Amino acid sequence: ERIPFNVKGISSIEDISILRITGGGLIGGFDILHRIFKVLAERNINVILITQGSSEYSLCLAVLPKQTKIAKNVIEQELKNEIRDNQIKEVLIENDLSIIAVVGEDMRHTIGIAGKIFQTMGENGVNLVAIAQGSSELNISMVIHKKDLSKALNVLHTKIFKPNKIECNLFLAGPGLIGSNVLKILEKEIKKYPDDSNIKFKLIGLADIKGYTFNKNGINISNWKSFINKNVIPRNEKKFIDEIINLNLTNSVFVDCTAHDNYVQYYEKLLSSNISVVTPNKIANTSSFELFEKLKDITKNKKSKFKYSANVGAGTPMISVLQDLVAMGDRIHKIEGVFSGTLSYIFNNLKEGKKFSEIVRLAKEQGFTEPDPRDDLSGLDMARKLLILIREAGYKLEFKDIKVENLVPKEAQAAKNIDEFFEILKKFDDKFQMRRIKALKQGKVLCYIASCKNGKAKLGIEEIDSKHPFYNLYGNDNIVAFTTDYYNENPLTLRGRGAGAEFTAHSVFSDILRVLK
Repeated sequence: ERIPFNVKGISSIEDISILRITGGGLIGGFDILHRIFKVLAERNINVILITQGSSEYSLCLAVLPKQTKIAKNVIEQELKNEIRDNQIKEVLIENDLSIIAVVGEDMRHTIGIAGKIFQTMGENGVNLVAIAQGSSELNISMVIHKKDLSKALNVLHTKIFKPNKIECNLFLAGPGLIGSNVLKILEKEIKKYPDDSNIKFKLIGLADIKGYTFNKNGINISNWKSFINKNVIPRNEKKFIDEIINLNLTNSVFVDCTAHDNYVQYYEKLLSSNISVVTPNKIANTSSFELFEKLKDITKNKKSKFKYSANVGAGTPMISVLQDLVAMGDRIHKIEGVFSGTLSYIFNNLKEGKKFSEIVRLAKEQGFTEPDPRDDLSGLDMARKLLILIREAGYKLEFKDIKVENLVPKEAQAAKNIDEFFEILKKFDDKFQMRRIKALKQGKVLCYIASCKNGKAKLGIEEIDSKHPFYNLYGNDNIVAFTTDYYNENPLTLRGRGAGAEFTAHSVFSDILRVLK
């Protein structure tokens, strides 16, 4: 939304200092004010900005840094008796500040101008140290920290002169399977949205397993591998994050596509610095409930957002739908789901009578499993996804509270390599077949389901009949069913593709767009 008045320009003074004078002696103290300005004028000290609260208890004067100490000394010398009698406190100095002035016509006749300007600054994490408006109402001046000057000028210029223009500054860690697909999508979007469009994406920083690199003008995404190889700085996660914060760019988004926790420890710092975090990484949301709650609380008071739609269901909007239900005041009573494309594929093929070990081997050959299928068959990844949904539903639960049925036989868990694992797994084919046939005789099928009801969470093989919403699940689809106050007799069910790096990358990109909106 454009700031609605005829702006003539935005000006700034990069380096100023503030003299802060406080005390009861200022209240109705016309003589004191006269003496302050008189002594400053006698020493040729130029006062750039003056602001005084209606309580008259404090007075702020902006001066050039080179005149700050002189101004402080002459004021304290002039008011030495008042300072001695505690009518006036010691003059305080605040350095490293800047002034921005927005100048325009019709300000006195347009309601809400100052509010919209201040809102724009606040939404971008720019703190106002002091504000002043001339009696002509043609000018609003703001004192801010010098480190925020570039950002403040950019956001005000965009808000006033290009109200529909959005520039997104991206920083991506982990250009692996998912991250590289995110970059492919961004490359297409940059070509789709040229410089004169309303959306402009810029990849400013990139970090891989070797190190990191930056380009304030934007990294050429089509050539990112070559760029990081030629300009790599040795790996240091802390320095990478600190540089992102120090750049202080508007609409900054950090995209964590790593599979480890190296960057999770910095999420709080990023969000507190008004830098949004988008990630398919589940570690932050499945560690302690305390961290989960803390990250949520930060985004309530900041412009920054924490988005993680790809944590559960890949591109199927399970988390956002659940968040909408909770926001509408609905209460979640039961959550059921199949959140693993791998396990969905295995049990859907098991319905057809195929041997369990053969299905797992085929899933691995088609790239549906982790390099070690035991990581999928353990059920732990699916348990983490269930935990996220439980917490989104408003329940305080820790990972240790979830009971998980491990599909890897104990004998196979200790296998030295994958080949040995498959040889051991063959011995249990008959066991799975007997269990499948027993269910079939009752008109049921086997399904590995994650569920939570009445605060009890578990994962394991269940026998379900045709009335169950998961009965006709096929392929590697994911599915979830929410039983709530509103959806009581017929649970709200979402179903969609649940695996694939490209599909997950699209979910990550969707979260980036949600941040911008």
